[in-house]
Amino acid sequence: MSKESAVPTDLKLHADEQVYKVIRPVRNAFLSSFIGAILLISIVFGGILWSKNIIGDELTYMYYPMYGMGILASFALAISPYIQMAGNMYIITNRRIIGRFDFIVHRESTIYFERIQNVKVNQYLLDNIFNTGAVYIETAAGSMMPEENLRWIHKPREVRQLIMDLIEAEKRGGDGVSSSTPTLTPVITTQPNESGEVTEILNHILTEIRSIKQEIKKD
Repeated sequence: MSKESAVPTDLKLHADEQVYKVIRPVRNAFLSSFIGAILLISIVFGGILWSKNIIGDELTYMYYPMYGMGILASFALAISPYIQMAGNMYIITNRRIIGRFDFIVHRESTIYFERIQNVKVNQYLLDNIFNTGAVYIETAAGSMMPEENLRWIHKPREVRQLIMDLIEAEKRGGDGVSSSTPTLTPVITTQPNESGEVTEILNHILTEIRSIKQEIKKD
C-alpha cells in the first residue's frame, strides 16, 4: 500500500466498519487552476506596467507596494496546490465519508450514508482530458451548498459509483458493494480490538519474528 493510499493510524473505526478507499488530490487536477493563476498574475503585472507608463516615473514609490502584493499573490497561488495535495484526504468506508485536512491545522468532517441525498460529479474541459474532477455530496441538511466536496481527485465518476454502491449495500443491510463490482475489496479488513491492537499488525510482527528465527538458525 502506497503512502498516499495508506489508512491513517489515528483513524477510529466502528466495530463493523471497513475502509474501501483512501483518496488524495492529484497533480493533474490543478492544471486548470494553474493556468488561471498564470493569467491572473499576467493581468496584475500587466496592469501595473501599463499604469506606470501612463502615470510616469514621478510616483515610482507607489509601485513598490503593488509589486510586493503581486509577488505575495503569485507565491500564494503557486504553493496552494501543494498545500491541498499534502493536506487533503478523503476516506470512504462502508458506513460514511470522512474528509480530513492536516497541514499546520487539523479539520475533519464526517457524513454518514443515511444522510446523503445526492452525489454529483463536476468535471471541466481539462478535467475530462485528464480524468480528474470533484464529487459533491449533498445531504438533507437543507443547505444549497454541498456538505462535503471531494475535490481535485482522480477518476471522480468511479468514486461516485463506489459511494452509490456502498450506500445501496448499506440500505440492503450488507457490508460491501453490489455484485456488479465483485473485484472491489476493502483497503483493510481487520478492526482494532479492545486493547487497540490490529490483527494485521500482529501478523506482520509474527512474520518478522519468524524471519529472525530463520536467520538465527542459519548462523
